[in-house]
Amino acid sequence: MYIDPVGALRAYYEKMARAVGLSELRDASLLSMLTAPIGGIEVPWVLRKYSLNKMLFYQLKRAEANGLGSAFPHDNFVAERKGPVPENIDSDLDRLESAGLIVIRRHDPTQVQHQPWVIELTEQGRAVGRRFFDSTETWFRRATIETKKEILPLNPAKLKARVHSDFPKLRRKYIEVDDS
Repeated sequence: MYIDPVGALRAYYEKMARAVGLSELRDASLLSMLTAPIGGIEVPWVLRKYSLNKMLFYQLKRAEANGLGSAFPHDNFVAERKGPVPENIDSDLDRLESAGLIVIRRHDPTQVQHQPWVIELTEQGRAVGRRFFDSTETWFRRATIETKKEILPLNPAKLKARVHSDFPKLRRKYIEVDDS
């Protein structure tokens, strides 16, 4: 008899995601990123949708580096002018906001000065995110926390440079700075 450990871990995460009420399994990675603390301090938000895109990308790349990329439910990434972007990020954010798990403060187009998005967990979102995040393996929590700690403070230009440095193949396609 053969048991695939990655398949078993994926089944475990799918079961945990459903147990906390997530309808889309890829929401687990997004909510985990918003839930992840920095330095032991809760930081249930992300400044800039752009930063969230790149955090989810790095979260997946760290899982892949551990040989576990297919174990954790995640979105597919597409190479865009503004870098690697989760394929379903817009519909996922809209759905999570409608479900009352997150609140998004978007730029007001009537304002002259551009304001980046702030994506934040609601109290319900914190509870769901925490229940799922706490049920994950140590390697995943560590990868998620480290990713958030490294990416959150970077401005769009520095984040673009970091992605170019870490993933040189993306330089040709990733040419535009995103401050959303």
